[in-house]
Amino acid sequence: MYYYFVPKKAGTTTFTVTVNDELGKFYGQTPEIVVHVNSPEETAIEDLNDKLTNFNSLPYTSKYDDWCYQQGDEGAEFSFHINGDNGKVYVYNYLEYNADGTPVKTTYTADGNGDVTILLKDGYNCIEVNADYQGQNVTQVYSLKGKVIRYVVSNFSRPGEPLRQGDIAKVRIIGQFIPVHKILRIYNNGEGVASFMTQMPGTAYIPASAELSKDDAYASTKFRYAGRDPNVNYCNYVELTGSGEITLTNGIISQGGWGSGLGSEGDQGNTGEIAPDTTFSMGHLADLTIQVEENSDYVLPVKYDPVISDNATVKSGNSLTISVPDLPVKEIEATYGSNLRQMSLFYFTDIPGIQAIYSLYKPGVATDGSDRVGTAEGTRTLCLNVPDGTPAGEYHLYGAYMLAKYQNGYSATDKLYFQKEIADATITVLPGDVENVKNLIDAIGPVTKDSGAAITAARNAYDALTDEQKALVTNYQTLLDAEERYAELTKPITPVGPSKPSKPTEPSEPSEPSEPVTPAAPTFNDVTESDWYYDGVKYACDNGLMNGTGANTFAPAADTTRGMIVTILARMEGVNTSGGASWYALGSEWAMNAGISDGTNMEGKITREQLAAMLYRYAKMKGYDVSASADISAYTDASGVSGWAKEAMQWAVGSGLIQGSNNALNPQANASRAQIATILMRFVQSIAK
Repeated sequence: MYYYFVPKKAGTTTFTVTVNDELGKFYGQTPEIVVHVNSPEETAIEDLNDKLTNFNSLPYTSKYDDWCYQQGDEGAEFSFHINGDNGKVYVYNYLEYNADGTPVKTTYTADGNGDVTILLKDGYNCIEVNADYQGQNVTQVYSLKGKVIRYVVSNFSRPGEPLRQGDIAKVRIIGQFIPVHKILRIYNNGEGVASFMTQMPGTAYIPASAELSKDDAYASTKFRYAGRDPNVNYCNYVELTGSGEITLTNGIISQGGWGSGLGSEGDQGNTGEIAPDTTFSMGHLADLTIQVEENSDYVLPVKYDPVISDNATVKSGNSLTISVPDLPVKEIEATYGSNLRQMSLFYFTDIPGIQAIYSLYKPGVATDGSDRVGTAEGTRTLCLNVPDGTPAGEYHLYGAYMLAKYQNGYSATDKLYFQKEIADATITVLPGDVENVKNLIDAIGPVTKDSGAAITAARNAYDALTDEQKALVTNYQTLLDAEERYAELTKPITPVGPSKPSKPTEPSEPSEPSEPVTPAAPTFNDVTESDWYYDGVKYACDNGLMNGTGANTFAPAADTTRGMIVTILARMEGVNTSGGASWYALGSEWAMNAGISDGTNMEGKITREQLAAMLYRYAKMKGYDVSASADISAYTDASGVSGWAKEAMQWAVGSGLIQGSNNALNPQANASRAQIATILMRFVQSIAK
């Protein structure tokens, strides 16, 4: 069994894979597939497909995955990041064709941070990405499948009645799809499940049942060969343990069967051996929100209570054990005997960064120091490691159940036990070392000459952390700013400011005393009156728009971050930017609410075109005159201005805020502190007047 395709020259093209055996018998073909053959320049960039974007690292983004959206929506939103500059994305839609027979393409442009959100339409989608990366203009292609579906929700317990707590909601997914098509013994589909997550009491994981759409009978807890029978639909029977708005989210398809694993397509589809059983999870089902009335008579059928160590209280960075000692795990083990493949106890949690914790028992596998336990008895106990930096507060353990995987003929089958029968629980997380440091930094507050003790306490606590813990202190910049401000307040007064350097080759002559030069405030050793940016630095510091980077330094050549700019603009607007979770948090919040910034990548360096865009938005928000617009086509790098920034850059040049250098605008270059100070001075004096 062989797969053939014709190699193409460098560039983006298409091919189909035709499957014939060695006698020429035809087995079918894949849809037309878009590929990009790397040029020699692209090949020279190792792992370009992974480096250009973060596409391959995102969950459920492989070429096999379906991203589903509800009927009536335009498509499924999918976001990713492009690391290159001037990123553009072209999404092919193979259910719409142009007059020349080519598929319709939709064009998207990445924002200033390189982020882009695209819409995946029904059918095979090719995602072509083009950007400037490592000095080259490069292209790569990726693929996902968009799929339109429709949810039909009804009351299975009381047909025709509104849903209320205690009812079972029947949720049918109309729009059958097969995650992976069969090619001989690769992806030979067997049983599968469409599953959702929820945070209803006692419930977290909702597996699907299969049903024949001709009637209301559902045959088992899974569909079997559902993709081969048009009368079989995915269907979930959801016991409504909560009330109000109930959202089913994080929907995925888990597929079982026989064959090689994903990504194993090669030049031979059947190696002759018996195909092993395999399982994989994929896809992204659209979220569904349903309204449920409260039922005061409903009571969860809880039988088993958890026992939690340390009175269910734990410091951030430490661990708890959760045990359900009364679970009859020995009976489950005896039920399946030698066919038992594994047992697991699951609990779900809303602690940030954790979705589920579980035990894992595989018969015949001894304790190996990981999350596995040596006996079925051990599955009753879980270990919860609370991540360093977890905010203090109450969190929940919910939706517990036990899973038994057992051999069923030629494949493995999962069966769930004790759903809604194991009680939920609440735990309290206390501040750990990281949280303590963050609280000490926040406690510094506005810096005065009396802030020394608070600053020292925060510094000593921070220095005692490990490097890994230090990386979790999100408000560390606030401590640095406080130390800098305290040093300025307590330093000796320096009466002499920077002056122009003398010319040693010319003899000095007596002269009348000159007027004293008013330096930038405070005195900076790296800013002199002869510098082109002197006036801008002095203005920015005199008016409280910027501060130095040290007791006597301004660092004019240093880069500026997006967080610094939104903080400066917020100060101009009279916003108090101190006391947030991070040094830029309150400025970022203001900027997002005002439409100045999207709040992303606040610690990233700001480019000249990003600065122009923020100032342009701020000027429009304030009602300033933004009618000035210059023709920038004469600049040598005018084509390098991003489409989203062109109008703002034309305004900035026309207003005299940005003047360019050597007939170049340098839109993608990072804006230095000296440039920022000068542009802010021009903005306040010329625009905000």
